[in-house]
Amino acid sequence: EAWWNPRQQLGFAHAQMTEITLLRGLMLQADHRAAAGVPLLASGPPLSDSLAGLEPPGAPGPHLARAAACRADCGVRRAPTGAGKTEAALLWAARQHSQRLFYALPYRTSMNAMRARLEAIVPNVGLQHGRALAALYQQALDDGADAQTALQSARARQQLARLHALPVRIFSPYHLLRLVYQFRGFEAGLADAHGAALIVAAIHAYQPERLALIVEMLVFLRRHFALRLLIMTATLPPVAAARLRDAFPQAEWITAAAGTYARFQRHRLHLADGDLSQHLQELAAQAQAGQRVLITVNTVRRALKMAETLRAQGQPVLLLHGRFNARDRWRIERELMERFPCGGVPSGAGAPVVVATQVIEVSLNVDFDLLHSDPAPLDALVQRFGRVNRAGRLPGLAPVTVYTQPDGESGAGRIYDPQRVRASLEVVRAHAGQPVDEAQIGDWLEAAYRDSSAWETAYLHKAEEFRRVLRDLRPLESADRGLMKTFARLFDEVRVLPIALEEAYRAASANPVEAESLLVSLGWGQYAALEHARKAWPGEGADEGLAFVDAPYSEQTGLNLYADEEE
Repeated sequence: EAWWNPRQQLGFAHAQMTEITLLRGLMLQADHRAAAGVPLLASGPPLSDSLAGLEPPGAPGPHLARAAACRADCGVRRAPTGAGKTEAALLWAARQHSQRLFYALPYRTSMNAMRARLEAIVPNVGLQHGRALAALYQQALDDGADAQTALQSARARQQLARLHALPVRIFSPYHLLRLVYQFRGFEAGLADAHGAALIVAAIHAYQPERLALIVEMLVFLRRHFALRLLIMTATLPPVAAARLRDAFPQAEWITAAAGTYARFQRHRLHLADGDLSQHLQELAAQAQAGQRVLITVNTVRRALKMAETLRAQGQPVLLLHGRFNARDRWRIERELMERFPCGGVPSGAGAPVVVATQVIEVSLNVDFDLLHSDPAPLDALVQRFGRVNRAGRLPGLAPVTVYTQPDGESGAGRIYDPQRVRASLEVVRAHAGQPVDEAQIGDWLEAAYRDSSAWETAYLHKAEEFRRVLRDLRPLESADRGLMKTFARLFDEVRVLPIALEEAYRAASANPVEAESLLVSLGWGQYAALEHARKAWPGEGADEGLAFVDAPYSEQTGLNLYADEEE
């Protein structure tokens, strides 16, 4: 009675909750796979055999050898960008002898890029994010399939991932959060996570509230579902490191030795007063001289404006931000990796300047000669530095320039905490003109996060709030409307169709993947403001569930919400 009718809120012992969840989850998996004709257990060689022969690039440092040989089921790895953390993490996974490997990343761009890297090692890697079907479809087209075959292949791979039938899957941590918010069938996902090996990359990329959710969820999954966990990062603020040590006291921490950091000394730090938008002509001249130039800014508004100015000067631009549809985003990512490969030959005169937002920071294996960046928190800046001279191919140190404006107080820079941005600028000022010694990044971060009270308060408040959600988790009971709304508020996103693409959307209606690939993601706040201004509206009748937006869209710029600001 106690477990069969959980609505009575009689409560469960932890062990009983886990056993009932696993039983229910495995029954769901068996039922769904049988209906689809998919074996319950994956066939083929063990996952560990596929990963065991992998070697980190170049001569791995001692930390990578230790990381690769580690058999501990919980660890944190810190090493410079480009030092082979991914390969070492996969070797760690091979030694866990788990039947399933999950790889969690913060951005769709990084997830798509990681899938391409992993598929060179392990066949049939699953991709699970909101645009996964479109990404899989585009990949099949790129591989030479016709539209119908590509659609069938993409759908089949998406369904295999949803059925928990692929041994390797890539998603964001929010995919796992859905499970503990008790969405329908959550028991099958929790059973799938039991004993799996999970690699969480770029843990620095999350704001304190989001990080609190992720960490508490990981603690829960380790405690009740035997999750094996490896956290990887190139940068980790001391305040975040302290939270990880508290949450995972048994974790093995492996940090690259000073010699490894010295070998990966690739950048010289510069600080420039003013706004980098005032120096675009100089940056264009650098590209015309044959250098690979990366401009990283904090907002889509600034990225669009700088791309427009550069193009007006006759400079080719490759623009990447979060307001492209899936079709164009895929094309841009492919072009980026083809034109700016890690360790590849110089692009030559006339190469485009790359203007990007934060989506460039993680897991895209691209390489530039120099960087010009908006001010940002130091951990984000270090990740941006990691896209430059990534493999150490340049004969000297590559210049990475941080500008002092906007410092977070103006509207253009409010994506980050202004106090954190200013503190990071002070650290940059103190080391301007010097080589970036990545062995000292920890000390730099400590200085930038010296006043971490606001960070701590936000983290602890959200962690305590989320623990109540975890305490109320009950097998055999899906989330009620209140819990689903709570989860929905975590995802500030609504997908819209620019009216400029409506004709193409109608024409693609016979192929729903192509039609869906034309939709663009917006924040709910942005959508609400556009709706208030009568620039956006929900569809009706046959278009119910679809939202429209009246704003320019092009393959070169994406969705431009600011085109008529001056007017």
